[in-house]
Amino acid sequence: MSTRTALPDSNKWTEKQAREIDAFRDKSRRLFEHIPAMVFGRNGKIINLNKAAENIFGLEELTVTGKTLAQCGYEVLDGTGRKSPRDEHPWILCIKNNKLLADTVTGIRLPNGTIRWQQSTNMPLKVTKSGKAITCITLLTDITHFKEAQAHFTQIHKMDAIGSLAAGITHDFNNVLTSIRNHTQLLLVDCNQNDSSYEILKDIENETIRGAELIKQLLIFSKPDHNPGKSSPVNETIRKIRHVFKRILPSNTKLEMHLADIDINALISSSSLEQILVNLIVNAKDAMPSGGEIKIKTSMECWLKGQVVPVSNAKPGNYARIDVSDSGTGIPQDALIKIFEPFYTTKKSSGGTGLGLSIVYNIIRRGNGHITIDSAIDKGTTFSIYLPAKHSTSVHKAKASNNEPPQVGSETILIVDDEELITKSTSRFLGRFGYKTIPVNNSLLAMDIYKHSKHDIKMIILDMEMPDVTGMQLLAEIRKDNSHVKIIAMSGHVIKEDERHPVKCGANIFIQKPFDNNQLLCTIRSLIDLARA
Repeated sequence: MSTRTALPDSNKWTEKQAREIDAFRDKSRRLFEHIPAMVFGRNGKIINLNKAAENIFGLEELTVTGKTLAQCGYEVLDGTGRKSPRDEHPWILCIKNNKLLADTVTGIRLPNGTIRWQQSTNMPLKVTKSGKAITCITLLTDITHFKEAQAHFTQIHKMDAIGSLAAGITHDFNNVLTSIRNHTQLLLVDCNQNDSSYEILKDIENETIRGAELIKQLLIFSKPDHNPGKSSPVNETIRKIRHVFKRILPSNTKLEMHLADIDINALISSSSLEQILVNLIVNAKDAMPSGGEIKIKTSMECWLKGQVVPVSNAKPGNYARIDVSDSGTGIPQDALIKIFEPFYTTKKSSGGTGLGLSIVYNIIRRGNGHITIDSAIDKGTTFSIYLPAKHSTSVHKAKASNNEPPQVGSETILIVDDEELITKSTSRFLGRFGYKTIPVNNSLLAMDIYKHSKHDIKMIILDMEMPDVTGMQLLAEIRKDNSHVKIIAMSGHVIKEDERHPVKCGANIFIQKPFDNNQLLCTIRSLIDLARA
């Protein structure tokens, strides 16, 4: 309540001036009450704070006066998020140096784990006759939303950086894997399954496949395989990769699946959905070092406009919900806010990379989906995935695998790739099954050979990432000359499903490096036989 200003006996001040002074004081007091402010003593103890500061930090003046923030259960962080030593708290420095300390960013971790970020101005408030400051007033500006947005922006840039790095090495790395796999499969052709070297060769082949999957995982950062036009049957996808889960999980871990009775199609590619599920299962396994139980549950949800939903600002519509729960150790509160950051991991001792959940988050975010976490220490964790969806109108059946031995041939095939090891290894493998091959490592030479031998060449296997004249340009030139020759395009990069896709530009089929030579043989035979039919 304001106190009226007394008028001096000299009548120097008029009644009007006194009212103006009182009004100014009231306005200043009200303004000050809306600016979070705290008064600290030389030892960092709280002397006073206003209502605005109480509201931000959940403090009550009567219970905290005479205590430090640490004694109240609060932790002070520096601008990078690390715990700040007591002597480096801005209000301590202000008093110690007896001068203004402005624009200092400080984090205050509340007892519940929440961090409130503040930009503070610290001013000496009470000074002794000798000129030493003994108290400091700290004016605070809450910048929590700004820091969160900044962290989100940094996270996106980290993902983009990893994606750019992965994209830069993918082509060369996949070329190496292709060459190794080609030579391994060539040796397997002549190797008896009872031979001691057979299992060794199979292990080498499997490791090349694993290497290709690791590269593909990194590429999801920059080029996630999400296409709004694609949809995947959720329940069928889970059943299809159940065998993968069983290989991942140890014998002391039980897997339960509770799949919805209705068919659910999520608007996401099958490979992306599989990537999400596998990463979540691996994460659940790592959370249970002594074994436990993992549950996968699917359901269909319809969010209406204005309805209270698990995710704020979510658009109305149909969503496929997938819950992956574990009975593991749970996630600490301070880790929950960082759990989707690239390279952040709580598995230092077990060699975690900090990429798995970041990949999950990135796929879901780019697919206009949502993910929530419910976790408690020693009680387990549940990740709930919400993906835009539609009800399935038909049952999708998986194609039967082709286990028939590849058929031999005698046709001439032009193999074009700038990597000599790939043209050599592919040529050797196809030659083993009777094909005549022309390996070429230069686009211009390949075009010249084709023009002189186009009546003999029945198929072209063409790499898209050729230097100088690209594979796409060579593809266009060949199609201008011959619209009938069969062309298999290949690349070490993941090619987007857009108008620049090789199949849309004239290729009959596209294969991803490193490819399976047995499948390549079947593809060659089917394309050539189709042309003759």
